[in-house]
Amino acid sequence: SCHEALEVSRKVSSLGAQQLGTLADLNLSCHEALEVRLREVIKRFLLGIPRAAADFERGHYHHLVADFEVDNFGTCGDRYLLDCLGIGEGPTDFAIRGARMVLEYQEQHKETWWRSDGLLHQRVVSYAELDLSPPYDKPSVRGAFFQQNGYQGSRHAPGRLMATQLPINSNVDRSLCSEV
Repeated sequence: SCHEALEVSRKVSSLGAQQLGTLADLNLSCHEALEVRLREVIKRFLLGIPRAAADFERGHYHHLVADFEVDNFGTCGDRYLLDCLGIGEGPTDFAIRGARMVLEYQEQHKETWWRSDGLLHQRVVSYAELDLSPPYDKPSVRGAFFQQNGYQGSRHAPGRLMATQLPINSNVDRSLCSEV
């Protein structure tokens, strides 16, 4: 009914980016309204992304993430964000190669899968291949690397890729996350 549509519209417009992303992934009956609003929010977010390396280094991106109170836009929203940035799905051969290399990495680092008290501690290993050409004054970033979550005796070396503190939980040291 028209009344229900108005009520959904009113409620959807009151939701934050994180909530919109979560709800859009649930395929609720109001999915279309959620997705339209989520895309509007993501477009605003994209407008705020710094264009110069110096602005990233000064923390402008960190403030943008904090202002939007978001650590992700959900599966639908993240895919839309990446598409807008020109970052497509990885090719099948990358997925196969990455899965094989992560398994090999895990096999070579078995000791890091158990805590000393004998309890299984969930570990996440990410594999990335990069070929990034920034639109500003810095050189391209190319290479491949693994990152395992948790402290492994050293932190991810600071460089061109920087961890961003998320507003959802300021106690998490993002430099120790696998997706850094």
